[in-house]
Amino acid sequence: LGGHSLLATRLTHRLGRALDIRVPLRLVFEHPVLADLAQHLPRFGDRHLPIPRAPRVRNPDGTITLPATSGQKRLWLLCSLDPRAARAYRIAGGASISGPLDRRAMVDAIGEVARRHEVLRTTLREEHGEVVQVVHPEWHGGFRDTAPVDGTPEGERELLARWTEAAVDLSEGPLFRADLVRRPDDTHLLMLSLHHTVADGWTLTLLLEEIAHLYCASVAGESPAESRPAPHPQYGDFAHWQAGSPRDEEGLAYWRDRLAGAAEPDLPT
Repeated sequence: LGGHSLLATRLTHRLGRALDIRVPLRLVFEHPVLADLAQHLPRFGDRHLPIPRAPRVRNPDGTITLPATSGQKRLWLLCSLDPRAARAYRIAGGASISGPLDRRAMVDAIGEVARRHEVLRTTLREEHGEVVQVVHPEWHGGFRDTAPVDGTPEGERELLARWTEAAVDLSEGPLFRADLVRRPDDTHLLMLSLHHTVADGWTLTLLLEEIAHLYCASVAGESPAESRPAPHPQYGDFAHWQAGSPRDEEGLAYWRDRLAGAAEPDLPT
């Protein structure tokens, strides 16, 4: 099949939707030949069960605490061992915008995206020895105009480097940031930055598509909040489901079997 983990994730997602089953990601790596993969799909013939909405209880400061996913816990550990990892696991991208720009509509569109997706307003912290997600009531990742660049490719690259290399604190956030660069020719550069604890490379593409949709709705005089329904499940719902899922135990059993007899790693503490 070839490819990488992001493509494998998209493949399992499409197979799951087409066949109405849950296809574990590890199956693609265990059986990289398509014919072999097809032979093993019947093992996972149980039908999708909807992920229920997790209970949400607000803390006195207005935040909501939810379980962290296994992937978030791994990244938290890695970033705790080496603070440089928090910066390394940042996903940055954006879009060049030509033509007239309605700044107010862009601000509203990005703010609405952050309102609709709890994970974009999420930070991580440790409570009683467990890593948890903290969903904040407001998004504080922007939005501001960066001073116009000097018009040279070098100046723009320097600006982007400073922006993408800024320090990241998983506990303080923000883990999703946005900024707008106004170029001398009145074109604009929309910059987005997300930490891998709340996004992946696929997320960035979907995020840009959603921002464009909501921006057009705002320019047309429509309410961004009404132009598209809020998604369900949210990432916190998935994390809550994963924490109580028997499939999680199946995954642990699989790795216990694969790693049985392996030498104990000497990790720095």
